[in-house]
Parts: sequence; C-alpha cells; structure tokens
Amino acid sequence: MATPINEIGGIVDKARWAFNSGKTLEIEFRRKQLNQLLRLINENELLLVESLKKDMQRSRFETIMSDTEISRNEILHLIYHLDEYTAKKPKQKTLVTVFDDVYTYYEPLGVVFVVGAWNYPVLLVVNPLAAAMAAGNVVIMKPSELAPHTSQVLCQLIPQYLDPSSFFVVSGGADVCQAVLSHKLDHVFYTGSGVVGKKIYEAAAKHLTPVTLELGGKSPAFIDSSSIKSKYQRIVVARRILWGKFFNCGQTCIATDYLLCDKKTTEWFIANVANIWRAFSNTAERTLPGS
Repeated sequence: MATPINEIGGIVDKARWAFNSGKTLEIEFRRKQLNQLLRLINENELLLVESLKKDMQRSRFETIMSDTEISRNEILHLIYHLDEYTAKKPKQKTLVTVFDDVYTYYEPLGVVFVVGAWNYPVLLVVNPLAAAMAAGNVVIMKPSELAPHTSQVLCQLIPQYLDPSSFFVVSGGADVCQAVLSHKLDHVFYTGSGVVGKKIYEAAAKHLTPVTLELGGKSPAFIDSSSIKSKYQRIVVARRILWGKFFNCGQTCIATDYLLCDKKTTEWFIANVANIWRAFSNTAERTLPGS
C-alpha cells in the first residue's frame, strides 16, 4: 500500500526533528542500529529469498549472493570500522595553527533519502542505508514499487528492527518519490535509469541537495587475445563473460553490453557460446527444484 502523499511532509518533518535532537550523533546508537540491521538480514533471509522469487523468479543462490550476503558484509565492515571512521584525524600544523590541536572531524549531513531499484531491491536499499546510518544520518528510504513483494517485506521489517523515530520507510511510485524530493533534504541516493536520474537531480537542485547517482550505461568487455594461450583459457573467458551477462537475467548495470576484440577472437568466442549456454541451461534445470 502506497504512503499517502499528504503524510510525506509530516514524515520529513519528523526526520528533521530526529536529526536535530542529536540522537544519531552518538556512536553507540549508530552501532546498535547497524547491529539491528544485521539482525534484520540474518533473521529474515529466507523471507527475502521468497519475496524475490515472487518478484523476479530469482533463485535462492542468486538472491543470497547478490543481495543479502553483500549487504551483510557491508554492515559487518561498517560495524568493525565504525570507531576508525568516526575518530578525529590529526592534521599537519601550519604557522597559523601551531599552537592549536588540528584535526579533521567528519559530521553527518542530516536527512538522507534512499531511492531503491527493482533489479537488486534489497542490496540497493540496505547498503546506502547502512552507510548513511554509520555516518550518523537520519534516513528516509523508498524501496522500488516494481518489486512489490520485496518492498512490502522491507516496509514491514524496517520499523520492527530499526529505531522508527530515526529511520523511515515509504512506499509507492514516482509520485511518492517526487513528494519527498519536494522537501529540503541533505543527500539523495538513487540507482536506476538516466531518465529518472535527471528528474531526481532536477528536483534536488531546487534545494541545492547533493545527489549520488548510479545510472545505467554501456559496459564493454575487452578481450586481449595475446594473453589467451590455450583452448581452456578461451572457455574460461567465455564462461565468465556469459555468466556476468546473464546473472540476474542480465539486469545488472555493469553487465557486459558488447565485446571489443579482434576478428580471430570473435570466431572462437562465438564458437564457444552455444555450448556454454547449453551447459548453463542444463545446470539450471537440474537445480530448479531446490532453488
């Protein structure tokens, strides 16, 4: 169920109040919330696998590998390095500051908005959420409406595990996204198409809000034939390129779009493609019942 547009302003106001209260500045609060986010992944991994199966027909292996495991490792990394990342960094003194204590101290920006993407609907919400959380920000997040089952699960779980007065989740489509962007925010994360990215950038620019965009593009693969000496190496190269291309049904922004290679390389690559694809298909058929 989409978040009513008339409630968005109140959510942003609550987020601003939460940040101004200073709660998220406390290192132990950040650590506790990161541990809670880790619990969310660990205790509900199978539920997330099931929701992604419904949304994308994604296998358990691919979901764990590409969404939950990467998210888990990112959260663990932030927990282990939180003291290091938040510590004061001594700086070299100058003539002007010779009698002072000189250091760099990193402060959070404030209210961060995370806009998730449908192709990796857990990873692209949880990872920027974890980073913003570790930095001491308050976060509003919107899972992709194009992965409705996963979005519903995240909308249910996040308030159960995270502090609901500091971390907010909204649901819906472009209208909800635009409603949030119409308010003053301090940073926006978005992953998706260049067309939507321009609209988000335009809306954020009205408030001079900085934006981090991960947009789709072209991703060529270059095959250096001089480094491939054997038939085995040719097969390995072809398998790896095809695996990357067809992982997650090819819905990855860095999946190979085209190859750059000489004519001789083109011939042996094409000659191997059919056999490798059949091998992939046979493996998939054998693992489907338990996927």
